[in-house]
Amino acid sequence: MVKNQDVLNKENKIYYVDLILPLAIPQLLTYEASFNPLIEIGQRVLVHVGKKKEYSWCYYFLIALAIQNLENDFRLEGKIINTNLMTYILLNSLIIHIPILICLVTGDSLAGEASSGTLRLILQRPYSRTQIYLSKALSGYIYTTSLIIFLALMTYVLGYFLFGTGDLIVLRRGVTVISSNDVVWRFLLAFCSGTLSMLVVASLSMMISSFVNNAIGPIVGTIAIIIGLNIIFTLGAPLFKDIIPYIFTSHFVKWQYFFDFNIELDKIKLSVFVQLAYVFIFNIIGIIHFNRKDILS
Repeated sequence: MVKNQDVLNKENKIYYVDLILPLAIPQLLTYEASFNPLIEIGQRVLVHVGKKKEYSWCYYFLIALAIQNLENDFRLEGKIINTNLMTYILLNSLIIHIPILICLVTGDSLAGEASSGTLRLILQRPYSRTQIYLSKALSGYIYTTSLIIFLALMTYVLGYFLFGTGDLIVLRRGVTVISSNDVVWRFLLAFCSGTLSMLVVASLSMMISSFVNNAIGPIVGTIAIIIGLNIIFTLGAPLFKDIIPYIFTSHFVKWQYFFDFNIELDKIKLSVFVQLAYVFIFNIIGIIHFNRKDILS
């Protein structure tokens, strides 16, 4: 966090900068800035720790650099880096990182067995192809849900022992400070929303897996689609303005609504409906194609 305080000293202003480093340092590091205080994101500074040691750090993780455009100076005290912040950062990995872990399993569920020949043996059993597909999808959903629960618990527990607890600072539409007593239920609902988004990814990967006979195709195809749609969503091109709310990747970050003081329930309901629709559509397409696919020949 950067704290700018203007102290009039006769003719010149003295600028003080408070730093928070991604280390287990129990206090802020305060410096008198003899340079231009308008620090750029990613700029390196020399940080003195103790009397002799010096460390050079990048500012990518310093929270206040993201809010340096605010008009008024402010001061924040307490444990800014805490388990709540670590858990919040984990939620942001739902955009790209966690989908990769999901695709590695769900993308291999049908295509991997088709390439190894074991899918033919499964089809010899007295079960319909629809039942086989749905059982594969269900196992993928269980894995997806278990993965997110495991990552959430691991992040929160490790963060608690390493950094302790504290209020959560959210940099969205300005600066929002959420009390540690008011953040647990928000995380629960946010992870439920995030889990639904990842079930869409699992459904997409399963659908692509039914079209190909190698495990690499569903993984690469799913990630390529997610990245491509994320680019469209991020750019916000006027050509795609009307369809962006109905692109499933645009709902990967809708969990952020739960960290607003005034939660927009209408937008959350629309997000849930759109994502459930995608889960249904992807499964229907996958089942139809899997039933028509020539596997035994």
